[in-house]
Amino acid sequence: MGTEGARATLGNLGNGLLAQGELKKLYLEVLQSGPGPSAPEEIEVQRAAEVALQVEASSMLTKSGEMFKRVLEVEGWSSRALVNWGRAMCMRAELADSSDLAAQLFGSALDKFEAVLEEEPDMTTAKYRAALAMVGLARCRPDRTREVIINPEASSLAPGARDLLVQCDVMLQDVQMSLSTGGPRPVSLYS
Repeated sequence: MGTEGARATLGNLGNGLLAQGELKKLYLEVLQSGPGPSAPEEIEVQRAAEVALQVEASSMLTKSGEMFKRVLEVEGWSSRALVNWGRAMCMRAELADSSDLAAQLFGSALDKFEAVLEEEPDMTTAKYRAALAMVGLARCRPDRTREVIINPEASSLAPGARDLLVQCDVMLQDVQMSLSTGGPRPVSLYS
């Protein structure tokens, strides 16, 4: 199989694992948001199901990231692989048991999105995903959130993250201005 075939195969496998991991994560969220068990033995069964879904989702998302990493090894550069690898890391961060692990994963995902934005500064998907990663990172470190929002230059964020935070603020102001003046509605950032 040639390089192009290997890249496509690895990318498709990564996408499939990413979708399965996301689905398992959604199942977990539905299970956790539903009505609680009524009997004591049901509590143990539900907890076991939650743990199993969390482990399965995290495992699939980890394997997905490995496939996207291999795409990069084969291809050398792929903005799509980096964005999807970052997406997988963000979902893993949301599943993490500790805020330190979640912060590490959100930070690594943000690094991937910033790398894409250095090469393709107008890639909306990468901007959107970077903003989501920043929100997740801020939730992991609520004590630092106020400092970053009030004065991003004083924070210890990487220069690219500071620039991205300022860009997100400008985009938000543009959307708010457009809505307040009855201008055109913003387009969806979902990809």
